[in-house]
Amino acid sequence: MAKFCTKCGRRLEEGEVCNCQGQAQGAGQAQNTAQAQPQYQYQYQGQQAAKVQIDTEQMKQMGAQAVAGAQNMFLRIVPVLKRPVTETRKIASEHSPLVGLEFMGLKALVVLIIVLVAAARLSDAMGGLIEMPYFKLILLALLLTLAMDVLEAFLLKSFAGMFGGSTDINAMFSVVGSRALYDGIIAAAAGILALIFPKGMVFVVLIGGVILPYVEYGAFRAVVPGDEDRRVYAFFLVKAIVTVVMYLIFYALGQSVLSVLTGSLMSSFGSLM
Repeated sequence: MAKFCTKCGRRLEEGEVCNCQGQAQGAGQAQNTAQAQPQYQYQYQGQQAAKVQIDTEQMKQMGAQAVAGAQNMFLRIVPVLKRPVTETRKIASEHSPLVGLEFMGLKALVVLIIVLVAAARLSDAMGGLIEMPYFKLILLALLLTLAMDVLEAFLLKSFAGMFGGSTDINAMFSVVGSRALYDGIIAAAAGILALIFPKGMVFVVLIGGVILPYVEYGAFRAVVPGDEDRRVYAFFLVKAIVTVVMYLIFYALGQSVLSVLTGSLMSSFGSLM
């Protein structure tokens, strides 16, 4: 006697089991998967769009903060130049290293530009016979400016405490930063004078070298309470240490830069001959 499937009505052979239910379930799963794929795709695209929007907003916020910080720094320049001690005390009272670090960075940028321009002019004057070690020049400029200023701030804080003074690192960043602002302006003036009046450049550098320690010491005294005589020793010991470290860095990297320049020049002459 013939048998038929009770679900779909298909005729079945002897012992055969109809698979209509399995096919229906498979079709349903395929349909559900097909429906879910666009949904997941839309969710992924929405997440990506939201992420891009968040990144854009963060970039805008960072840009706005950078612009605001730069504006604040430039607004501080004239007051510090007019009243170095009073304004440094005011900056130190804010208990933030930001302004001092910005002044240090500005000085480093000015010196770096001067070094790169001088190196490019020297290379042009030599007709391309020497290959400038720009990486070492950049490293040397940053070490002698930004790194030394940060080191001096930490040394001033340490020695002030050793000699009975009371201060914090933020105040020392303000002191060194104010002096770095003067350094940057003197470096810019010297760089300009080097192009038009080299003797004037030497005069500006010498005057700056004499005046700046007194300006910095005045700011140091203003923000570090303690014994007057001990503060003098603390300050000038720090200046002596920083000078020695700067000389060692300049000697080590300067020798390397000079060796590269000499080797490049000799190689150029050898190829010409």
